[in-house]
Amino acid sequence: MNNNLNKLFENSKLVQSKLKNDRNIIIEKIIPKDDHILFTGKIVGEDKEYDVELQLFDLNIPIDVNNCKVKVFCSCPSFQFRNEKYLNEVDALADGHEVREYEKKTSKKSMNPDKLPSVCKHIYQFALKLEEIGNLKNLK
Repeated sequence: MNNNLNKLFENSKLVQSKLKNDRNIIIEKIIPKDDHILFTGKIVGEDKEYDVELQLFDLNIPIDVNNCKVKVFCSCPSFQFRNEKYLNEVDALADGHEVREYEKKTSKKSMNPDKLPSVCKHIYQFALKLEEIGNLKNLK
């Protein structure tokens, strides 16, 4: 399966309603690799900070997100519990990251009952920032 960023966003409809404008979005590095471009950064809130990573398999900036494979990672708990396992199953978990083990501690229903590869709000915000400064195009 060739996941592009818009497909992952489409599977993440709840994410858009959870965005907060008070976050500081920091783009740390943009690193061209042999077959992709690696974007790393941080999303900083009042009392929390998360690392985010996008690997986009296209070398032409601005990257058309409809036409390239993507791999993603975020260090937030939501990404770990809702997204990591299913992204890994479709080879969309960023290289260098493994599925972190966790033990379910509540009886709440799954937030991803359909087991769709999707993203957290931090990756969504990071991608919007990359589009805003001209690195990505065609985000929906």
